[in-house]
Amino acid sequence: MTFLRFQIATSPALHDNSHMRVRLTFAFIFFLTDSVVAQTDGFYSPLQDIEVHRSVCRTMAETYPFAPEACQSALETISNLQDPQLLAELQSSLAVGYARNQDIDQARVLINRALKTSPDYWLVHANHGTIELLAGQFSSAEEAMDRAISLAPQLMADLYLNRSLARRGSGRF
Repeated sequence: MTFLRFQIATSPALHDNSHMRVRLTFAFIFFLTDSVVAQTDGFYSPLQDIEVHRSVCRTMAETYPFAPEACQSALETISNLQDPQLLAELQSSLAVGYARNQDIDQARVLINRALKTSPDYWLVHANHGTIELLAGQFSSAEEAMDRAISLAPQLMADLYLNRSLARRGSGRF
């Protein structure tokens, strides 16, 4: 998967379209995250301790100091998008990135924008649940995951898992 993401991110034919520039920025950031996780001789799983993933994200920021600028560039491009669902998708994905780097306040600003932009998009609610899970707000995480599941139940094996993590965190599982 990492190799495929890297190929997509480096394809010069895709750099003309602003939608693709934003997606490529995210693909590259995900590639960097995958690379750092590989350097720790592990892989990210929702069942791992959240602190392990936070540590990986801090390492990524130290190793790749241009990552915040890439995120800012993506935010500027996002603000010019006309497709509300794509805008919400990218805002909510960037919000998860901020949450994983322990900037919960900025993550919540972005996820709230995404929720206003596309309130019935399952991915926005799934990302909202992930942010709340990372923040330790298990009841809110469960509510967001429930909403995502209700919007797209056929896609949600991972959301059922994340919802169970939220329940476990609140002592109900």
